[in-house]
Amino acid sequence: MNQWILLFSLILGLGGTGCENREPGIITIMGEIKGLPEGWVRLYTCPPSNLLLDSCEIREGKYKLKGKLDDPQLGMLFFDVKPEYQPNFMPMVRLFLQPTIMKVYSEREDMKGSLKVENAPLNEQLIACEQFLKSLPEYKQATVLTDSIQLAFYKADMVKVRSMSVVRDSLYQVLIDRVFEKEPEASHSEVVAYLASQYSSPMSGDRVERIVERFDSSFRNSYYVAQMKQFAENDRLLTAGKVFPDFQVFDTLGKTYTLADFKGKYLFVEFSASWCGWCKKEIPHIRKAYEQTREQGGQVVIYGKRGHAEVVRLVGQTNGEALVIENPEDIRQIDFSRPVILFSQTTKSLEGFQAIAALLKEKGGAQVVVNDTICRKVANRIPQLREFAQKHDVVIFVSGEKSSNGKQLFATCCEVNPRTYLVQRAEDVKPEMLENAQSVGISGATSTPAWVMEEIRHKIELQ
Repeated sequence: MNQWILLFSLILGLGGTGCENREPGIITIMGEIKGLPEGWVRLYTCPPSNLLLDSCEIREGKYKLKGKLDDPQLGMLFFDVKPEYQPNFMPMVRLFLQPTIMKVYSEREDMKGSLKVENAPLNEQLIACEQFLKSLPEYKQATVLTDSIQLAFYKADMVKVRSMSVVRDSLYQVLIDRVFEKEPEASHSEVVAYLASQYSSPMSGDRVERIVERFDSSFRNSYYVAQMKQFAENDRLLTAGKVFPDFQVFDTLGKTYTLADFKGKYLFVEFSASWCGWCKKEIPHIRKAYEQTREQGGQVVIYGKRGHAEVVRLVGQTNGEALVIENPEDIRQIDFSRPVILFSQTTKSLEGFQAIAALLKEKGGAQVVVNDTICRKVANRIPQLREFAQKHDVVIFVSGEKSSNGKQLFATCCEVNPRTYLVQRAEDVKPEMLENAQSVGISGATSTPAWVMEEIRHKIELQ
């Protein structure tokens, strides 16, 4: 907990305070935490915008925050407090932000039970709608199905993932229909738009577009409806068989390129994470190695999962000629009379890669060149994660169903602790998971937000 609180204070940065006069679009939060003499609080919007709206010091339990938004959005209050105030303390509060003076009261010893939010009608509407949806059998069915989909994904059973996703999406559609029926002003409700955007996120663009059409035309530029519109548009443009959308990019010399410049040519378009060092290094490295190896009559070998997005991309850099090996048995595909250059999917285990590399060296000798492209951000965590999982009776692992490193790290925990459970959010944590547990460890994928893990920690402490 202490490390997480420190992480928030180092990463989240500081914001400015607004002026005292009320303005259109200005959100003001007048807050009090009884029993908390000092601390720091920050006001953020939730994903996908993730905006820091304001921050301030807490003095004698009082704080005041201001921020400006074009449209109401879901937000979070993050509290940074000293270790002596942390027991029973809830480090975050979720609020539906709207341009008004919101009053937030709580008590340090029982943050959740004492929480009161006044002058926040959208927040009240969200709580009522979520309670209503959670009472429906379709919600419970979708929750169970989501757990099954995650487990199938981590076992790489994509046929099962796709079939169950169809059923889950149908249940989500029912939930959207129910909230439209419940709310009389649903067609121009910010809360209904938010809920619809959450439940429609795994759906196809065509289905999302039909949901957008249920909102009043005058309301379709509001924040959450606009997000759904953009998703539907992007999904339609990138559907297989459609004309690729035009684009404009610049090279390192500042020269501009558009899609029209490549008319009549085969074009390989690749997207990589700008923050990932290996992503930026790996692609040109493999292309260069492929061209050199082809001249020498050699072959590029990639250790990874067939069909994985990264592996598909890497094979594309070799014009489809690279060999993909998933295990030692696949090595029989390799012709060791020719030079071999080995690469790896970045999120594979370091131990697995080293074992494959050793086998190739044993069979091919000096003709085998090994390129270690394992992402150390994942690999370096594995020994500590094994030790961590062994220390606790139960491990709650937090990750999205599409995270490759999450899949690997979750499997690592399972190897040493069979009572490891995969969750995406706090509501996925069930009482039976924690039965007879004296200690519970919480970990997650490299991209898992710290606030999600904090929320899960708080829920576990209350059980």
